[in-house]
Amino acid sequence: EYVSTRVSPIASLNLQADLSHMRIDTDSVSRTRRADGMTFLPEEGHASADHFLPNVGGVFKPNRAWTLRVARQDWIRPVSFNTLSPVATAGIPVDDVFTLPGGRLNRTKAQLEWETDKALTTAWFDDKQIRNIAFDPFGPLNAATELADLSRLEQRSLQWLAQETLERTPRFGSGKVVEWGLSHERVLLDNLSLHLRYRLANGENTRWFKQNALPYLARHQGSLGVMWLPAPRWSIQAQAIYRSERFSDEANNNLLHAGFDGTILSSWQTYRKDWQLDVYARSLFNRDQPPGIGMAASYRF
Repeated sequence: EYVSTRVSPIASLNLQADLSHMRIDTDSVSRTRRADGMTFLPEEGHASADHFLPNVGGVFKPNRAWTLRVARQDWIRPVSFNTLSPVATAGIPVDDVFTLPGGRLNRTKAQLEWETDKALTTAWFDDKQIRNIAFDPFGPLNAATELADLSRLEQRSLQWLAQETLERTPRFGSGKVVEWGLSHERVLLDNLSLHLRYRLANGENTRWFKQNALPYLARHQGSLGVMWLPAPRWSIQAQAIYRSERFSDEANNNLLHAGFDGTILSSWQTYRKDWQLDVYARSLFNRDQPPGIGMAASYRF
């Protein structure tokens, strides 16, 4: 359950405050094995905890061009795939990239936006503390809770490739991320747009592998993408991403090389939008993953 309120003390300022309650029940079973091979009987544990999660934020918009958003978020990612509670504060959505189901996110983010008739420039600062459910250094207990290809059931967004994504889902116990970023989106023609993005991130593990880098988080990441609409209901998108060196595991044993990655996606829909055809090429120029080319047809009813 949750309560939420919004007030506007002046015309240019909107304030938001949310308070949600979540109860988490945790069951665990552990088995101990000594060096001589003797195994002890499994130990079972149960814990219940009530959490009250406040979220506050504000939006200051002095004129049509400039917008400042600030949010402080305390959020536990639900184990289910749907929630009725707010998932955004002052227009800033919660970040579920690092937070696994049942994990907790404490976050402070400030975002400045400058909008013109054909362009949007955004600068931000983001400070995140993440605590996933983990009782030992062998990985978080909630790492496998996901639905495969769930995104294929969603309506395609024309800005799909412009969204910030990591190569894979990072899995770790606890960590912190401090991030600075700058992005620019511009409409070049009626059917052609461009997006640029750069992110400087410092992330480190804070529990079992203290001071290790977080999986798949590159210190430097920049992207350049274009979207072209050659005909009604047909879009072609291309994006190139540069990532500096990073690791794919929590122990930092598997190094991923610095380099470029490329993706091309062409999507076409029928007039009723019930049939959709996607043709894609991904992991282009990636030294650590083989390239993939494919086609997918979907029907909605």
